[in-house]
Amino acid sequence: MGFVALYLAIVSAYQSPATAYEVSIYAATPDGFWAGIGIAVVCGLLVAWFVTPTNRIRTLAILLVASAIVAVAALPIIRGYFFVGAGDSLTHLGWMRDIESGALSPSISCIRASTPRCCSSRRSPGCPSNERRSSSCLPTSSRLSSLRG
Repeated sequence: MGFVALYLAIVSAYQSPATAYEVSIYAATPDGFWAGIGIAVVCGLLVAWFVTPTNRIRTLAILLVASAIVAVAALPIIRGYFFVGAGDSLTHLGWMRDIESGALSPSISCIRASTPRCCSSRRSPGCPSNERRSSSCLPTSSRLSSLRG
């Protein structure tokens, strides 16, 4: 019964994706999701604490409770949010747009760490100028040591 309730809760949340800005993901999530999660957690805890048959049943009960917790944590993904994570998502979007337009540069450590992987400051012998970023023109490990000086 608990696994069926968890399944129905996830389906309920999946079928009501976010279509506009929501002040609170928890308030906008359908009540069916919360009912299913509640039933799954209660069933899992009751079986884990009070039913003492085999270890396999207790393991399944703990797995049910853990899955319900993961479903709540994955709620932004289940409901189709584009930004997931801590902090102000729109600030990060603005930073990405500023970096892309050239108005803001990422920190020097990020550039320094990624430069040898994506492009070469010197062209390899025989590398045409329009192929600076092709894989045949990227520095190999032996050429990287000579580039570092």
